[in-house]
Amino acid sequence: MILKRVTYKTLLQSGLLLSLALPVLADAPAAGAGPKTGAGMLMSMAPMLAIFGIMYFLLIRPQQKASQEKQKMISNLKRGDKVLTAGGLYGSVSNIRGDILDLKVADNLKVEVSRHFVTKVVNAAAVSATEDQSSPLVKTA
Repeated sequence: MILKRVTYKTLLQSGLLLSLALPVLADAPAAGAGPKTGAGMLMSMAPMLAIFGIMYFLLIRPQQKASQEKQKMISNLKRGDKVLTAGGLYGSVSNIRGDILDLKVADNLKVEVSRHFVTKVVNAAAVSATEDQSSPLVKTA
């Protein structure tokens, strides 16, 4: 089998060049036609606008609301609040110094934590119930 060198001339002779160019030429605007205007342009952009709107209401807006709620929760922390940290520690806020919280984890154990690592404020009943379920050494009567 002899391989022939492909050139512009051979493509033109075989008609392959014309068959490749026809789809491109068919989509090109006519010589006198200008760009799309008015309703045609709006209709061509409608799917993109719809996708953007759906993405905004399904992804962006809920994330903004959750971020605002977390920021509000962090700014309203006060002494005595029972909190859960991102590391999984439950504790009671004993002191607040700017962005640093002192958490009382046990009777003689205090931990310094950044205010932004608090994931939620919990009540005392939820903390004790969680500790009872997670500790294998606790026997129920």
